[in-house]
Amino acid sequence: MKKLALLSLSTIILSGCVGQSTLERKTSFEFGYDQNQVQVSNISHGFSETTYNAMIKGKNITAPF
Repeated sequence: MKKLALLSLSTIILSGCVGQSTLERKTSFEFGYDQNQVQVSNISHGFSETTYNAMIKGKNITAPF
């Protein structure tokens, strides 16, 4: 039980550390675009995942991290 609580706590802490530039870099790499063409907004840190909106070459997507 302690391991589960520790894992949950570390997940929350790590998801809070993900910043806008990290998400822009990761998203641009996954889609094969230059990082300057990706703009990330509306970052929502959930319990087990982080979601965000990304504007890629004029198209808006919502992606999990």
